[in-house]
Amino acid sequence: MLAAMPQLASFIQTQMVEGLLNKEDDLLLNGPGGANNLLGIWTQATAYSPSPNSQAAGPNADLWNYFIDSIKQLSKLNYRPNGILVNPELYFEMFQQKTSGGEYNVPYAGVTITEGGVRIMGVPLIQTTTAALGETSFIVGDWRQATLLQREGLSFEISYEDADNFTKNLVTLRLEERIGLAVYHAPAFIKGTLPVQGA
Repeated sequence: MLAAMPQLASFIQTQMVEGLLNKEDDLLLNGPGGANNLLGIWTQATAYSPSPNSQAAGPNADLWNYFIDSIKQLSKLNYRPNGILVNPELYFEMFQQKTSGGEYNVPYAGVTITEGGVRIMGVPLIQTTTAALGETSFIVGDWRQATLLQREGLSFEISYEDADNFTKNLVTLRLEERIGLAVYHAPAFIKGTLPVQGA
């Protein structure tokens, strides 16, 4: 592999970096905290509960009602929601929901669909990696209330001395970075897990 350096460089820049960033996404959301670990946004976020007397609390509530209600709740706390994070499964399921009469139920008011993406009440709907967020989970938040702290950027090393690499003619590749996560106001994030409602 070392004899094919262009191919190795391509592997590092694509596959290894993507794998590390996927792991980073998972920890930024789900990190349990503690020594040498991130305390993720999902771990700190407030669990969603429908507002009393809202459409989301009614028997006919749908996915859109939950998102709009979450945006309302954060706005009432003087936060400015600027992103709704969902798993790709939920993202695409939302646009396949139908009423009992067979009509698609994407609301005309409050949902904007353009080439640049989807917005609910002006708040962008964003897909995350499948591994980072459950299939029916979401986070609505004012993402300015959290910051990724990067102490050391990506670094790459090759070692011939890991375990029995020398005798087996192997090399070990290591890609790493040092990061932290500062969540300034955990109440600026609402998390929820919803049933995917079929047609």
